[in-house]
Amino acid sequence: MFLKRLITYPTLRTGFGISRNLPFAYAKYGTMKNDSVSQNPEDLELKEKAHRFQLEASEMLEKGKVDEALDLYTRANQLYPSGSLLYNIANCAYQKGDIDGAIDHWEQSAKLMPSESDVHVNLANVYYLNKKNPKLALEHLKIASSLSPKDGEVSFNYGCILEATGNLKDALGQYKSALENGIARAETNIRNVSIKLFKKQ
Repeated sequence: MFLKRLITYPTLRTGFGISRNLPFAYAKYGTMKNDSVSQNPEDLELKEKAHRFQLEASEMLEKGKVDEALDLYTRANQLYPSGSLLYNIANCAYQKGDIDGAIDHWEQSAKLMPSESDVHVNLANVYYLNKKNPKLALEHLKIASSLSPKDGEVSFNYGCILEATGNLKDALGQYKSALENGIARAETNIRNVSIKLFKKQ
């Protein structure tokens, strides 16, 4: 029914059926985003050390060593906190089955990287699939959709949850957007929701 977008190494945002493969699923943010631009030599040294930990963590993930990667991302974030490190810590926590830890770190990451739709997609999926909270899932998908209006996967997932919660007209609009943006299977959902709407007339 849904497109898979929750993170599962080695893909990012996988969860319901189609995944977006990336060379570094957890290292999507190779640089530390939303950092202050400090010229203080001590800050620059800490940032460089944190970046080395981040690169090493990414290598560990490529080898499937989630525990080691989580430790390195955490150490990097302690030295020089950033939204990208929190995002990667969340991904590792999710991979280890720590759902609450993943949510906490994604929420922190979203505050530091408010324009990154991937953070909101992951939060939406974990709230819907793991926490059974469609209201929070819809809130995050609405944000993700506004940040990435041409992302067919976001539109499709948004449509699925809208349909599941009885918002058929809005679901139809999201499925149409998904189809326009490359999600061919949305055509079936458009047909099914159109039939449901017709029967309600």
